[in-house]
Amino acid sequence: MEFKRILAPTDFSPFGEVGLRAAAELAQRVGARLALLHVVPEDELEALANAHVPRHPVDLIYQDLEGALTDQFRRVVPPEIRRDLAVEAVVTVGAPFAEILRMARLKGVDVIVMGTHGRTGLARMMMGSVSEQVVRRAPCPVLTVRPAEALAEVAA
Repeated sequence: MEFKRILAPTDFSPFGEVGLRAAAELAQRVGARLALLHVVPEDELEALANAHVPRHPVDLIYQDLEGALTDQFRRVVPPEIRRDLAVEAVVTVGAPFAEILRMARLKGVDVIVMGTHGRTGLARMMMGSVSEQVVRRAPCPVLTVRPAEALAEVAA
């Protein structure tokens, strides 16, 4: 299996950072292009626009979020890995799992690498799991990465 294009969705959480770093490390090792993705749920977009006085235009919100996505990438991924990568940052609006799947198809990615919260039981049933929905429906392999702390809790 050859990976030429990797998709790294993130929600700006520490879990998303773990997936982002793993995706960058994989992209560097195999010489793949890396697409960073942040999905803004539709209801949050309106809240973001209205949070500014005067109201912030939507196109500026996209620019702000793309900047935040690029900043997260710079902060999380060491420079020695970043300098060797071809990276694209994309911000889109919609249901996170659906937009991740849409972007995977649109970009023709070979693998999706994403951090997961690692929720189980009632928490997962109540909150749903973007990672689980992506794994079940993705047009390509999906690598989910859990933070070391979450793995330590499972082992205990």
